[in-house]
Amino acid sequence: MKILIIDDDEDDTLILGDALKNVAPRSSYEIIQTHGPWKSHIQTKETTPDIIFIDAFPLRGKACLRQLNTLNNSEAIRIVVYTDESRPLEIDAFIQMGANEILLKTGNYNDLKISLAALMNE
Repeated sequence: MKILIIDDDEDDTLILGDALKNVAPRSSYEIIQTHGPWKSHIQTKETTPDIIFIDAFPLRGKACLRQLNTLNNSEAIRIVVYTDESRPLEIDAFIQMGANEILLKTGNYNDLKISLAALMNE
């Protein structure tokens, strides 16, 4: 399984990637982290991830979701928006824009691992 993390904050990317490695067997996942251009990671069947975690920094996260929706293979990708935004209107907007799931940033590493374990076992 290929996992792509799109985040403009290198620390958040490293924390999320580390937590994913802790809750999932290392041999089953390939984690790709990017702080910049991401489209090259989803242009071919061989490089297209199964899951994309998108940081929901208000404007960039939504722009990224809009761009993902224009790609031919986007329906086959599970999209998880990673956000500290818990207002129902904002969460609904992410879902309407194509996110499959929302993962709330908790600020607590153990809580993150618990949430990720539940999400990855769905």
